Amino acid sequence: MVEEFAPGAYRLTESDRDGVVVANGVELSAAAAGHLISGIVRRADRQLEGRKALVDSASFLLDPATDASGRLTLRRRFLSFGRGEGDVIEQWRTWRLEPVSTVRLSATQVDDLTALRDSQHFAHGDLAGARVRGGVLRTNRVGSKSLQRVDCSGMYSLPPAAWRRLVEKGWAYIVGGQVEDGAAVRISAAGLVALALRDHRTSTTSPQGWHKSADSSDAGTRASGVVGMWRKGGRIYDGTSFVVCSGRCFSGRLLDTRALAQSEARAHRAEMIALALGAGGQQAQAAGARARAVAGGVKSPGAAWS
Repeated sequence: MVEEFAPGAYRLTESDRDGVVVANGVELSAAAAGHLISGIVRRADRQLEGRKALVDSASFLLDPATDASGRLTLRRRFLSFGRGEGDVIEQWRTWRLEPVSTVRLSATQVDDLTALRDSQHFAHGDLAGARVRGGVLRTNRVGSKSLQRVDCSGMYSLPPAAWRRLVEKGWAYIVGGQVEDGAAVRISAAGLVALALRDHRTSTTSPQGWHKSADSSDAGTRASGVVGMWRKGGRIYDGTSFVVCSGRCFSGRLLDTRALAQSEARAHRAEMIALALGAGGQQAQAAGARARAVAGGVKSPGAAWS
């Protein structure tokens, strides 16, 4: 008997255009969540490219939460005429996806997910066919036991306990949901988000604040810094803060205040998560701009505009 193995990856809260919650806490499998996310991402890219600008007035938005939660908010905008002349009503359908597992990866899990993300294999073992994404489930006999491993490109394989743990956490999934020889195993949207959050950890530095200038007459503080070389004595204020990314996307970006540095960090994380989920550069930059403007990266949509 073939084992069914498709645990939930996200908890879905869905609000309709009128604000009514039509689904609350519904578990979605990794495959179902991936289908929903990729659909919004593709439509948003098409709209930004202008292909549907004249025939489709709806907007499609992907807003990743910029903390370590891994939450995603998907939105679609609907426009309709209001009661007054020239009024247009703006309504949103919203999907909020909360991962079922805490986004915390071990070094081995990072290696396993990276291998699944970058791996390709021949579907059904047909060497003349096209290569498809992900690893492939293989049954190996070790003595009297049968062990199912996931083979990936680059002579990399995941042992049974490792790939099952990834699927249980919602970071990977089996295409078709059945544990059988030759089944494709792919990294999920939750796994892509988890890798992006791990690869792009950001931090900001504390401002120096009030301090003696470098040219102060006080010998004990004369060499305390290089800010204020033009000032003769007294105390000066330095509120600048650096933002740094662990992925070395920038070694250090200097902002005028720490609040600005924190908003830049939010924007960078949102942009990297959007790119990891397959968004185009323009869509990722737009997600970053929304995250920069509002803490958490998601701005409450308005009820109407004219």
